[in-house]
Amino acid sequence: MVMMLSATVSIASNDPDEANVGVPVSLDCRPVPVPDIGAPYPASIAVGAAPGDSTTAQVHFPNDGEADLTFEVSPGAAWMVAAPTSGTVAPAGWQAIDLTLTCPSSGGLHNSQVTIESNDPDEPQLSVPVGLDCTATLDLRFERAYLAQATQNPEGTVSLVAGLPAVA
Repeated sequence: MVMMLSATVSIASNDPDEANVGVPVSLDCRPVPVPDIGAPYPASIAVGAAPGDSTTAQVHFPNDGEADLTFEVSPGAAWMVAAPTSGTVAPAGWQAIDLTLTCPSSGGLHNSQVTIESNDPDEPQLSVPVGLDCTATLDLRFERAYLAQATQNPEGTVSLVAGLPAVA
């Protein structure tokens, strides 16, 4: 929003012809451009890998403001690495943060967050929850068989149907 202000500045003097002189002054008031970090996508991350293995994920965020957005990323756990860890996003631009998540060899469920600090004046920090499921995986091997069907069930498990090749 632009606001126009105007006034007259009066200058008093000891001049006998013009004791007071009025000078018109006007001022355009415009908002100062500021960065505005938008909502991260996804709002949370949940991935899994076998103990000792790594997996990757990404989190994205926009700069919805009218000035450059500077940021620093802090992974919240030793099993999480982020890249880049800092940078600048132009107005109307987007930034992707790559996360490498490494399951400890002990396995288990791990929860943390990745924190993004920025120069956004009204939202200087946002956090994205990160869940890493490092429970043991089942390795199925079929000899002389083929996978006929794989179905993910609503509770998150997978049903496999294997078939044997026809024998002539």
